[in-house]
Amino acid sequence: MLAAEEMGDADNNARRRRREKLKDMLLKIEDAFVKAYYTALAERQREQEAATREMQNEEGHNMMPSIISNGVSAAPSDRHVGMKSKREDDGDDDIEWD
Repeated sequence: MLAAEEMGDADNNARRRRREKLKDMLLKIEDAFVKAYYTALAERQREQEAATREMQNEEGHNMMPSIISNGVSAAPSDRHVGMKSKREDDGDDDIEWD
Protein backbone atom coordinates (compact mmCIF):
# COMPACT_ATOMS: atom_id res chain seq x y z
CA MET A 1 0.00 0.00 0.00
CA LEU A 2 2.90 2.31 0.64
CA ALA A 3 4.03 1.81 -2.94
CA ALA A 4 0.57 2.87 -4.21
CA GLU A 5 0.72 6.08 -2.13
CA GLU A 6 4.19 6.79 -3.45
CA MET A 7 2.90 6.25 -6.99
CA GLY A 8 0.07 8.67 -6.25
CA ASP A 9 2.55 11.24 -4.97
CA ALA A 10 4.69 10.75 -8.06
CA ASP A 11 1.64 11.26 -10.27
CA ASN A 12 0.70 14.41 -8.35
CA ASN A 13 4.25 15.74 -8.64
CA ALA A 14 4.28 15.00 -12.37
CA ARG A 15 0.91 16.75 -12.80
CA ARG A 16 2.12 19.74 -10.81
CA ARG A 17 5.29 19.97 -12.92
CA ARG A 18 3.25 19.75 -16.14
CA ARG A 19 0.85 22.41 -14.84
CA GLU A 20 3.74 24.72 -13.93
CA LYS A 21 5.37 24.10 -17.31
CA LEU A 22 2.10 24.93 -19.09
CA LYS A 23 1.74 28.12 -17.02
CA ASP A 24 5.28 29.14 -17.96
CA MET A 25 4.58 28.43 -21.63
CA LEU A 26 1.37 30.47 -21.51
CA LEU A 27 3.17 33.38 -19.85
CA LYS A 28 5.88 33.28 -22.53
CA ILE A 29 3.24 33.23 -25.28
CA GLU A 30 1.39 36.11 -23.60
CA ASP A 31 4.60 38.12 -23.30
CA ALA A 32 5.47 37.48 -26.95
CA PHE A 33 1.95 38.51 -28.02
CA VAL A 34 2.02 41.72 -25.97
CA LYS A 35 5.47 42.65 -27.31
CA ALA A 36 4.39 41.97 -30.90
CA TYR A 37 1.15 43.91 -30.43
CA TYR A 38 2.82 47.01 -29.04
CA THR A 39 5.63 46.83 -31.59
CA ALA A 40 3.05 46.74 -34.40
CA LEU A 41 1.07 49.55 -32.76
CA ALA A 42 4.16 51.75 -32.45
CA GLU A 43 5.10 51.03 -36.09
CA ARG A 44 1.59 51.95 -37.23
CA GLN A 45 1.75 55.23 -35.30
CA ARG A 46 5.14 56.04 -36.87
CA GLU A 47 3.73 55.34 -40.34
CA GLN A 48 0.68 57.53 -39.69
CA GLU A 49 2.85 60.36 -38.37
CA ALA A 50 5.11 60.10 -41.42
CA ALA A 51 2.09 60.15 -43.75
CA THR A 52 0.68 63.18 -41.92
CA ARG A 53 4.01 65.02 -42.17
CA GLU A 54 4.23 64.17 -45.86
CA MET A 55 0.71 65.46 -46.49
CA GLN A 56 1.46 68.66 -44.60
CA ASN A 57 4.63 69.17 -46.62
CA GLU A 58 2.74 68.61 -49.88
CA GLU A 59 0.00 71.04 -48.80
CA GLY A 60 2.64 73.60 -47.94
CA HIS A 61 4.19 73.35 -51.41
CA ASN A 62 0.95 73.10 -53.38
CA MET A 63 -1.11 75.56 -51.35
CA MET A 64 -2.79 78.42 -53.16
CA PRO A 65 -1.73 81.70 -51.59
CA SER A 66 -5.25 82.79 -50.68
CA ILE A 67 -7.10 79.71 -49.41
CA ILE A 68 -5.94 76.67 -47.47
CA SER A 69 -7.78 73.34 -47.92
CA ASN A 70 -9.90 73.96 -44.82
CA GLY A 71 -11.19 77.26 -46.20
CA VAL A 72 -9.17 79.53 -43.94
CA SER A 73 -7.36 82.37 -45.63
CA ALA A 74 -3.61 81.96 -45.82
CA ALA A 75 -3.09 85.70 -46.31
CA PRO A 76 -1.67 87.47 -43.26
CA SER A 77 -4.22 89.34 -41.20
CA ASP A 78 -3.97 92.02 -38.55
CA ARG A 79 -7.11 90.74 -36.85
CA HIS A 80 -6.84 89.15 -33.42
CA VAL A 81 -9.42 87.25 -31.44
CA GLY A 82 -11.03 89.47 -28.83
CA MET A 83 -9.59 92.69 -30.24
CA LYS A 84 -11.78 95.51 -31.53
CA SER A 85 -11.11 96.65 -35.04
CA LYS A 86 -12.16 99.67 -37.06
CA ARG A 87 -13.96 99.28 -40.34
CA GLU A 88 -12.41 100.89 -43.33
CA ASP A 89 -14.82 103.26 -45.09
CA ASP A 90 -14.74 102.47 -48.78
CA GLY A 91 -16.85 105.50 -49.64
CA ASP A 92 -18.22 103.88 -52.77
CA ASP A 93 -21.15 102.15 -51.10
CA ASP A 94 -24.19 102.66 -53.31
CA ILE A 95 -26.52 101.90 -50.43
CA GLU A 96 -28.89 104.57 -49.16
CA TRP A 97 -29.91 104.30 -45.55
CA ASP A 98 -33.25 105.69 -44.36
